[in-house]
Amino acid sequence: MSRSSHPGHWHRRIPERGAGYRHGGRFQGAVWRLRESIELMRQLWTEGRVTFEGDYFQTERATIYDRPDELIPIYVAAAGPHRSAARRAGG
Repeated sequence: MSRSSHPGHWHRRIPERGAGYRHGGRFQGAVWRLRESIELMRQLWTEGRVTFEGDYFQTERATIYDRPDELIPIYVAAAGPHRSAARRAGG
């Protein structure tokens, strides 16, 4: 999911990514899935064709045709032992 950072400027988007998890489910898996999705997004934004073999996501020669000119900050709010997901985001 994303939202515009400047109304009227469709080309500038801020990615929003939450760990989210099913009520009663294991939260730890959601944190690792979030970390892996951030890694995959960064590769897609910076590399030509991406083959990715993760625990949660797999791609084969995937690409994004309109890559950003500069890295897009990713913001993650976290507390407690899950702060590592926020560190990985770097936003």
